[in-house]
Amino acid sequence: MVEENSSSGYVSFADVRAEWQEITLVSERSHAVLYKAKRLGRWFVLKTLPSSLSQNTASLLTQQREFQFGFLLQHPNIAETYALEDVSGVGLCIVEEYVDGVQLDEWLATKPSFASRKRVWLQLQDVMAYLHAHQVTHNDLKSANIMVTRNGQNVKLIDFGLGNSDDTAFLQNTNDEDEIRLKRIGKLLFPKVISRFYCQHPKVIRSFLWVVIFMFFVGTISVIYWMLHQAQLKHQEAEKVAQMTIQKVEKTAEEVVRRTKEEQQPIVEEVKSAKFEIQTVKEYNQKKIREEEVATLVKVNAVRCNKMIYQVLNECVSIQESTDKLIAVSNYAYEVRDSIAELCGDDEVLKQFVKDSWEKEFKLY
Repeated sequence: MVEENSSSGYVSFADVRAEWQEITLVSERSHAVLYKAKRLGRWFVLKTLPSSLSQNTASLLTQQREFQFGFLLQHPNIAETYALEDVSGVGLCIVEEYVDGVQLDEWLATKPSFASRKRVWLQLQDVMAYLHAHQVTHNDLKSANIMVTRNGQNVKLIDFGLGNSDDTAFLQNTNDEDEIRLKRIGKLLFPKVISRFYCQHPKVIRSFLWVVIFMFFVGTISVIYWMLHQAQLKHQEAEKVAQMTIQKVEKTAEEVVRRTKEEQQPIVEEVKSAKFEIQTVKEYNQKKIREEEVATLVKVNAVRCNKMIYQVLNECVSIQESTDKLIAVSNYAYEVRDSIAELCGDDEVLKQFVKDSWEKEFKLY
């Protein structure tokens, strides 16, 4: 039921009258005639029987029962029923709320959004649950009896002419018929199966989503735990490898030190022997040595040190080993030089001669 010439302005005081005004025929069916009329500045719907059924007892009982259902049911998604009165020129009418909207099939033709269709569907479910909670069945749930308002796209359920309740025996029916018709309406609202299932079974979808989220977190935690465990195993393995490497290095270092000591032992013995010879020379040569004797002594000891260096260079394999031995021989050579210089007593000239001669004779390759 659509108001074609509606105005958004304020109601004029001239229109606020108690009698019915502007009574206009809206539709005429085999079992009911609908009028639109104004009273007290508001639009109403007058629903009456056609003239052929105005004296029919069964039709009058049906009209009275429809009024009783509508008057007792109070829900924002049910068109309100105000009174049952005799209107001049129309007859006995049910005065109902005028709904400024369109029928459901017309509203669907405008291709509303999914959110709008979902809101309409939830309102339908709510109003049907309200009816069944009051032991009332509509028995004529279809697109023509479902209005969608223009302003807020809200549902208004109309026409309880075939309605029934548990305390009436006329046209008895069960809630199954309403459930079947409600499912048909759901197919109109949601042609796609997934969308329809989502709106018809929101609890199942929510439960499924919670299960998916729970499984995702459980799986994520399991993966993280597994990764941490694997990282810990790798860390332990790396520590074992590092420990084994350190042990190998320590053993190798110990072996190198042991071999170095064994190889340096002959040189140490030679150094000790040479020191003993120098000590002997110091004991038996207290008098001043002539320059020629010093030169001979320097040459002999320098040649011996040169031979020791040559031997080191020929026998040593590694650079580190040869370096250590060369340092030892060099230290020994300069000790020999200093010992010869001490034999010169206080003669500084002769001492300088010893140092100069030694630098010429001793060659560190």
